Amino acid sequence: MSNNLGILMSNNNDSKKQKLVDQIVRTTRRGAGKRTGDVERFTRLFFANVSPLDCAETEDDCLRGAVSSLWQFAQNRKPGAAKICVFNPDQKKDGWSCGRRNRQ
Repeated sequence: MSNNLGILMSNNNDSKKQKLVDQIVRTTRRGAGKRTGDVERFTRLFFANVSPLDCAETEDDCLRGAVSSLWQFAQNRKPGAAKICVFNPDQKKDGWSCGRRNRQ
């Protein structure tokens, strides 16, 4: 019985993760202009290996902010050059916050 419960919980978390990713895709596509397809692919790849449980335990705004911030950060990278940023997102400065350090 407990194995079946674990499978049900896993499926429920998978479903919630998929709905969350779909919602974030809709939000991130809004300002993407001609790059909507690129933004959607990037967002889905960003979450591809994220645990459904991690998604469930993290605020939606934090996840949305993290993927949007990384997309913007990557737009100015010179080919062949490493680019690293570590910061604590601030609602006023960055338009989002999540109470933890963000690494890009």
